[in-house]
Amino acid sequence: MGLKARILAVDDQLYSRSFLEGVLAEAGYGVATADSAAAAIASLERGPRFDLVLLDLVMPEMDGVETARQLRERWPDLPVVVMTGVGDVRSALAAMKLGATDYMLKPIEREELLRAVGAVLNQRVIQHENARLVDENLAIMGLLSVYERALPLLASRQRRTLASDWLELLCAETRAAGGVVWLSDAAAGALLRCAACGEGALRDAPASFGPVPDEPMQLLLAGQPVEAAGPGASSLLVPGVRHGELLVVARLDARPEGWRPASVAVARKLGELVGFALENATRAEALERESLADPQTELPRRIFLERVLVTEIEKAQRFARRLALLRVELSGPDDPPVPRDRLGPVIEAIRATLRATDTLAIEGDRLFWVLLSDADPLGSAALKRRVGRCVREALGEVAPGARAWLGTGSFPADGASFEALADVATSRAAAARTSELTALDLDERTRLADLAARLLRRGSPMPPHFVAEMADLLAGELSARPKDRGMLFLAPGGERPSWLGPLAELGTLDTATEVFVTAASETLPQVPCLHPMILPDDLPVEVAWIVRFGEAPPYALVAGPPERDGRRNVFHTGDRALVEELAFRLRDATGLEAEA
Repeated sequence: MGLKARILAVDDQLYSRSFLEGVLAEAGYGVATADSAAAAIASLERGPRFDLVLLDLVMPEMDGVETARQLRERWPDLPVVVMTGVGDVRSALAAMKLGATDYMLKPIEREELLRAVGAVLNQRVIQHENARLVDENLAIMGLLSVYERALPLLASRQRRTLASDWLELLCAETRAAGGVVWLSDAAAGALLRCAACGEGALRDAPASFGPVPDEPMQLLLAGQPVEAAGPGASSLLVPGVRHGELLVVARLDARPEGWRPASVAVARKLGELVGFALENATRAEALERESLADPQTELPRRIFLERVLVTEIEKAQRFARRLALLRVELSGPDDPPVPRDRLGPVIEAIRATLRATDTLAIEGDRLFWVLLSDADPLGSAALKRRVGRCVREALGEVAPGARAWLGTGSFPADGASFEALADVATSRAAAARTSELTALDLDERTRLADLAARLLRRGSPMPPHFVAEMADLLAGELSARPKDRGMLFLAPGGERPSWLGPLAELGTLDTATEVFVTAASETLPQVPCLHPMILPDDLPVEVAWIVRFGEAPPYALVAGPPERDGRRNVFHTGDRALVEELAFRLRDATGLEAEA
């Protein structure tokens, strides 16, 4: 059996090199080691080819950050994973900005090493395969006729998608600099803008297709492309006509050399074909509309929500908004479903919780999907909690013993299609079934002090500076991920001075993460994202909390009081369901109220 991949491990410590070589070789990788940056570069120049470099950041002569930069310049396709201690994460982030693929925190566990290496190598395989497929497709397409390349349009059953795909094909075949397409809207009695391709004049394109002089309009209705003056250069109007009705118009922006007769001829052929394809798609949409509603519950089916989501994502992209997809599954995959004749109260419970702009749909007998419009990850999590609470109350009345499992996927953080968001929501709902949260036996009356005690019973001793280093790490990540929306709670207990230093370094950072700190407002650094908060009186002040929830990876830490040797009993986790619960309990308990 051949080697899985060849890996170069670079570390000045003999123990670390031996550990990496032993674990990776046992897993089937070919491993070479180097004790310095110079030795690593020499190995890469000498060969054979390596698939991955593991690079320690702290080394004599040339540190890992500079080494990562040189590796990226000389071998841009070679993945580099840097290794560093918790206290030097900022150097790891600096290395990633210079081209490193990922980082791992020392001490590195065997499972984490194999997971990280496998993930990076698998991603590289996927990228190479995608590049190969693209090259093959381009070679094949070069042999096909224009009509053959346009045949996929005939298979489309969605008019908006069809018009957008047609525009891309037009731009490619005519070598246009860009273009915009308008699709007929029978209800509005006009052609409405559907999609754009390219840059330049499109930024100034009108919201709807303006008036066209009579003579050019007659040519368009006859299926003839028409050259027209456009912003900065001549444009080519390409019609799609069927039975004398103008169904779609594309405006293509010319390159400086203008339009070649062959390009106009190709545009006319594609216009003839898209008219036929749009007629078929219109019929298909009409037939699908008849089956979009579930006859028993009268709720829209999933296919309807998929269509709505396409439009909503287009709007969200245009106006820089967020949205989310919520999955609500009644009972688990191995449990009997709730009878359909008892779904009424559950549906009403969901509807009563949603906003007027949210959309509810059903799939099968026990699965619901909700499109949460204009909702970021925090807002969607809050709505999910309310929906879950109401659904469980309704189930308790109509189907005792039945359960509900919920998960959300957010745009753009988790994807830009129904399938991507649904996959994330499904995986999070499944993870909630095995979450540590289910074993904590919580209810709404459980106090934060009791919750902290239960978590600390699951903790383990950590070095004296571990908690402060984690706070420093999360504060540093605010600079690396300023656009991530979310909440970060910091309750340092007796270590307040050591925490305020890293927070002060944030300066005037404009971050979408709100940071709430148990500190008097007059001692809190003057940083826009920082806010003081007050913990409940019954919560032990010597217990430290770190909870981050939002778009960034979830994380929570609870630390007990220091022992004589400075070590602390610490519970920390990335369990999303548990972190979400802690974040909202902290938010509710403190009210996020600033001190006077």
